[in-house]
Amino acid sequence: MRNLILPAAITLLIAAASRLPGALVINMQEVGADVVVTASGSLDMTGAVFQTSFNNTDPRQLLRARADLLRQYALGNIDAYSLTGGTHDLGDGGNNRADSILGDTYGINGNDTLYVPGGYAGGPLSGSSIILGKSIAGMGFIPGSYTWTIPSDSITLNIGAVTPVPEPATYIALAGFGGLGALVWRRCVAKRKATSVEAV
Repeated sequence: MRNLILPAAITLLIAAASRLPGALVINMQEVGADVVVTASGSLDMTGAVFQTSFNNTDPRQLLRARADLLRQYALGNIDAYSLTGGTHDLGDGGNNRADSILGDTYGINGNDTLYVPGGYAGGPLSGSSIILGKSIAGMGFIPGSYTWTIPSDSITLNIGAVTPVPEPATYIALAGFGGLGALVWRRCVAKRKATSVEAV
């Protein structure tokens, strides 16, 4: 029975962590003389309020600090949802378009709209783009970490050399594995005590 406790605890820990909401993390960083934007993660769309849908025939990314706008449009249908929180001042820069993009539709517009691929109901999202010959300061963005929310999840934009905040699942996994380590240590100590008593 005791031999089943550790595997069962690990299974429950992984299951609990996997049920937590994910998050979409967007990173904007300078790489050499260019600015690179990458996005990865997933969103739980439960409770998100749908605004509108439209079709895009021109893959592009537009970044405009003064309108708190960062969006990447892939080909095909795009859905817009309402953000429930996160009013930020990203800076005062004007329009900047990416020179190349790859991946899914994602984005924030004016602190009130979230863009996702048409028909998106949750799951992985990723994308990347490059703006050649620009700097973050030259584009008018203020370095920092910014977060927006929808009812069941969040979107984080890290501008510059910002260390992203770990997701809640990371904290649960670390705490859980620490607890499991303590359990294993206690079992080893108990086994050593039992062995030394038998030796006497």
